[in-house]
Amino acid sequence: MSRTMPASVVPIVHRLQFLETLVGKWVLVKMQYGFRVKGKLLEFDSEANIQLKNVEVYDEDSMLDRTYHKTIHGSNIKDVQELDEEESQRFDSYWQSRGNYAELLLQG
Repeated sequence: MSRTMPASVVPIVHRLQFLETLVGKWVLVKMQYGFRVKGKLLEFDSEANIQLKNVEVYDEDSMLDRTYHKTIHGSNIKDVQELDEEESQRFDSYWQSRGNYAELLLQG
């Protein structure tokens, strides 16, 4: 007997496999307690701790901080999603206007 999956059911993807598809992309990280963090995903480990560069931190709709690098502990992450193309272009433009300073900080 063959069962087909209803169209409304989405297959479960392991969180680390999902994060792998987002490396090098602009992402939105929804945190416990309502904070939102946007930045480019650099890397992650087996506990889903993530490293972001060129980061903006929000509470509600207000930006609280802008920084070049942030580490987020996996247990504080509620959701991760890729930013849409328009938002990604906005981030690229802003951080490119800042020059190579961010890259130098991350290397040194």
